[in-house]
Amino acid sequence: MRDSNQNAAEQTARKAFALGLAHENGVLIKGLFSKEDKTYASIWYPENHIEAEYALLSRNIKLSVNTSQVFKIVTVQSDEEWLRLANQYSAKQSQKILLFE
Repeated sequence: MRDSNQNAAEQTARKAFALGLAHENGVLIKGLFSKEDKTYASIWYPENHIEAEYALLSRNIKLSVNTSQVFKIVTVQSDEEWLRLANQYSAKQSQKILLFE
C-alpha cells in the first residue's frame, strides 16, 4: 500500500465511480483488504455491455469482498522503496488492475 497521496487516490476513485454510473453498464467495487479502521478497494466499470455481461454486472452497483484470503499489509512511505517493490513485482502487477499510482 502506498501512503503518499491518499487525497489523489480518493479523487481518482470518485471519478471512476462517477464515470461508471454515467456509462450505465454498472460499477464494481471490490474490497481488497482491511487495515486498522479502513477497507481498501478498487473501483472498476465496464466500457460496454459485453464487458458488463462478462463481469456479471447489471446497470447497478456490485460489491465484492474477498473473505477467504489474508493479505500482508505494509505501508510504504518512501518513493524509492515503492519503485523497488514495483519493479520486484511488476510481472504480477501487469495482470491486475493498478490500485495505486
